[in-house]
Amino acid sequence: MMSTRDEPQRTVTLGPEYDEATRNALEETLVALGASHLGGSWGIGGSQELETAIVVLRGRELRIEVETYIGISIVGDDDLVTIVANGVADRLGRR
Repeated sequence: MMSTRDEPQRTVTLGPEYDEATRNALEETLVALGASHLGGSWGIGGSQELETAIVVLRGRELRIEVETYIGISIVGDDDLVTIVANGVADRLGRR
């Protein structure tokens, strides 16, 4: 993933991969922040399933990963990951 700034990269796991409330809160947060979907992929390797989406937020890319046994994660520039993670937590009443 390419960053347009020299921001440190960060990964935050928001919750388990099967948590529909977290998935919905993430989608609502990204829409509210004006993120655009660039693309994604889905695959299976053995017992693991991996779904990946790339979104653009404030001119920079974020990667959303949903992986069996790992959970729902966001990866990208530290400041953007923090903004999105806080938005999800707010929507879920966890902050």
